[in-house]
Amino acid sequence: MKRIYLLAAFIVLANMVFAGGLLTNTNQSAQFIRMMSRNASTGIDAVYFNPAGLIKLENGWHFSVSSQTIFQTKPVESEFPLLNDGNYEGIVNVPVFPTGFAVYKMDNWAFSLGFGPNAGGGSAEYDRGLPSFEIPITKVVPGLAGLTQIDPSWKVNGYNADIFFDGSSVFWGIQLGATYRVNDIFSVYGGVRYLPSKNTYEGAIKNIQLKVNDDYVSA
Repeated sequence: MKRIYLLAAFIVLANMVFAGGLLTNTNQSAQFIRMMSRNASTGIDAVYFNPAGLIKLENGWHFSVSSQTIFQTKPVESEFPLLNDGNYEGIVNVPVFPTGFAVYKMDNWAFSLGFGPNAGGGSAEYDRGLPSFEIPITKVVPGLAGLTQIDPSWKVNGYNADIFFDGSSVFWGIQLGATYRVNDIFSVYGGVRYLPSKNTYEGAIKNIQLKVNDDYVSA
């Protein structure tokens, strides 16, 4: 019986992990940075984290506007054997990550509005590109190995290229809903969320060169 309960717990946890989606931003308020979890919030940021809990607010209007500044690295590793270097590092810059909430609470009802980048919200720059950009170039080297049978001096043993990738993505979440107190223990929430998105990608592969013996020549 204990095994059954344990299995059920794992299934529930797995569903919780994927319910939000792999791209969901959980830092939807500045308070989240302090506690790293706001799922039981009964404050103003419950608009996003726990909208049924808004019924705990005092009657009247409640407002919150916050912003975060985020800088981080996004490493990508590839074990493809022909790459010069399989380690790529992206620099993420998010100077402004805004969220805003508004609630009007009156007795057994609370009406709420929320706004923020529910997914994405920044840009990542890879000054060496990504493995998917470079791997096709690496395959040229072994593909030309047979040239030495024509002329031993045509030994292709390396490559070089200028590769760049810059991508940005943001999904703005606009949420509107209402909370109702059923009794002193239970409250319910219903609402809608609209997520317009914008994704921009820019990349380049330039100056491809092949190393023939000890010299690089343009491909």
